[in-house]
Amino acid sequence: MLKLFLWWLWPVRWGRAFLWALCGVHVSPSALLLGRAGSFKIGCGSKIGARTRFITGDKGTLVAGAGVWMSSDIEIQTDSTVRIGDRTSIQRRCSFNNAVRIGRDCLLAPNVFISSGVHAFHIAPHLPIREQERLIEANPELARGLDRPVWIQDDCWIGINVFIGPGVTIGKGSVIGANACVVRDIEPFAIAVGVPARVVKRRLDWKPGPLIDSNDDFHRPYILSGEWQTAGPEGPAMIVVTPDEPLIAALAPADEAGKPQGVVIRYQASEDIRVEVGGEPFVLPARQNETAFPSRLLAFRYGAWLMELKIAAASPCAGVLGISRIAWARP
Repeated sequence: MLKLFLWWLWPVRWGRAFLWALCGVHVSPSALLLGRAGSFKIGCGSKIGARTRFITGDKGTLVAGAGVWMSSDIEIQTDSTVRIGDRTSIQRRCSFNNAVRIGRDCLLAPNVFISSGVHAFHIAPHLPIREQERLIEANPELARGLDRPVWIQDDCWIGINVFIGPGVTIGKGSVIGANACVVRDIEPFAIAVGVPARVVKRRLDWKPGPLIDSNDDFHRPYILSGEWQTAGPEGPAMIVVTPDEPLIAALAPADEAGKPQGVVIRYQASEDIRVEVGGEPFVLPARQNETAFPSRLLAFRYGAWLMELKIAAASPCAGVLGISRIAWARP
């Protein structure tokens, strides 16, 4: 209570706003950021509007990228991690609970509600919901499955008054119409409306090919996770993978024979990097710039073969991995 009281003191609010400004972040003095030290990580150029309330629990973290714009009266409460990608804008009165990940360049209209958790109502159905929740407090194992992370991938537009429920993934480039209730996954570049939300149209003809080249912008829709970096003064075109953001790439079969034997990536790394593909460990040597993985590690989803590559938590590499090409291995 003392911490909450101190946060509400206006001198403390203005002092906090000044400290954030030194980091290149505009935080309204009327905003409430309540949590342990280090639980808020907000990128340069971001704006936190008036009367926003960000509350993190003992293990909670809010991570916002660069250039994120948050309007007024937004509420975020988490005991897990809420992650918001670069240049995403969130309009007034949106509310996020617990494990929520929002990609880059997303647009969220007012009154969007996203939650990764639900109340316990089926553990002991003969008991009132409040009593079932007390059972969970006494036996946390009963809570399994009640909290499932939500992921909104890059470049999504979420309309006004939308509800997004636990465990939902909204595919890259999707548009969700006003007042929709999303309780199932939405495919990439789909337009979905209604209660429950259903796909009524496609934003583009999503047809992955046998290769992805970072120099070809028409291949950009088929990178579902990982930052597409165009060529410029900072370096060549590449797909950037970090410990916080895995690579998910979509490939179609190379021919009518089906899935080939392997997939090859061309990469840049300043040192050896431990990665996981399909849950299996590998090492990407810095001295090489190309390596192959067996196709059995890919999963079929959205009408394509998805390759997921993560930088392992134990990897000594604290930097990034740059990938310039992903393709089926030639026979």
